[in-house]
Amino acid sequence: MGITRKGDIRQKTLNNIKPDADHGALYEVAVALFSLSAHGLTGVLVRDMTELIEES
Repeated sequence: MGITRKGDIRQKTLNNIKPDADHGALYEVAVALFSLSAHGLTGVLVRDMTELIEES
């Protein structure tokens, strides 16, 4: 997430990330990507989605 000059929050989404990806590595990638942006990085949000199945 980043904040524009007007104060608006901007979000970028990365899809198809490996479920076992290290959170530290994800943060480093976000820092690297936002270093190319005109807006600074303010935070990294990871949304995990897990399917629960009944065990037999």
